[in-house]
Amino acid sequence: MRSTSLSILAALLAILLGLTPAVLSGAEIAASDAGFCGQPKFMTSETISMNGEAEEVAGRFVDLERNEPRYLELRLATRAQLTFSTRGANADTILLLLDSSGNLVTSDDDGGDILDSRLVTVLQPGNYCLQVSKFGDYEEMLVNVPVTITAGPGPEPCARTASNRYDLASDSEAIITSDVLQDRATFALKLRAGTGVRIEAKSPVFDTLLSLEDDKGEVVAQNDDSGEGTDSAIELAPVSRETEYCAVLDSYDPDGGIYALSFIPLSE
Repeated sequence: MRSTSLSILAALLAILLGLTPAVLSGAEIAASDAGFCGQPKFMTSETISMNGEAEEVAGRFVDLERNEPRYLELRLATRAQLTFSTRGANADTILLLLDSSGNLVTSDDDGGDILDSRLVTVLQPGNYCLQVSKFGDYEEMLVNVPVTITAGPGPEPCARTASNRYDLASDSEAIITSDVLQDRATFALKLRAGTGVRIEAKSPVFDTLLSLEDDKGEVVAQNDDSGEGTDSAIELAPVSRETEYCAVLDSYDPDGGIYALSFIPLSE
């Protein structure tokens, strides 16, 4: 019992000194004393519930003392695009968004005006935590940070909006397509049960970036240079039931150019 108490005390002290991330694991703090994402309850400013409806707004003030972070817990009822922002805090704010397991979803330091923070992300229904902290100037004992959470309509999943659509079974022929990339190219892909796929993106003029999204718009795989040189490749194992995905081809270069994209079916 004594060693457990000492470990908790050491972890909290490390947080106050800025030596470790501000989320404690379940082994370090009792579940009854933890917030949504494993953070100590005393670091939680408030719990907010949102339906995720377009133009829904929640605004709160978070008081930061020295370099101690604070958390806003979020209950989200439906899938939504959310914008988290600080404005006019008179401090260099930092935002970290965590899921209910304490894993980092996304973060931002100076994405807003000057030293303000702003992050935009699409979230599934569930519980989340927004960690609010500030960088430097620890002599300022108390800083009042305004935080705004705004819900937008959320983008349609790429699998629904893609301009190119392919249907693959395990005995299908490989599909090879080529074009000139100007912005990004999207390819809806329906895989029949028992079918996997290897996707290869090649270009002699730009550095390809290949992503694969599921039918909800979540990225399930991404690759930069697994092919030859700066080419990209993603391989997906055969699926147990018919499943829809979307392949997205981007460029790391400001200008695109000619490319070839191959969809090679894989069998069990």
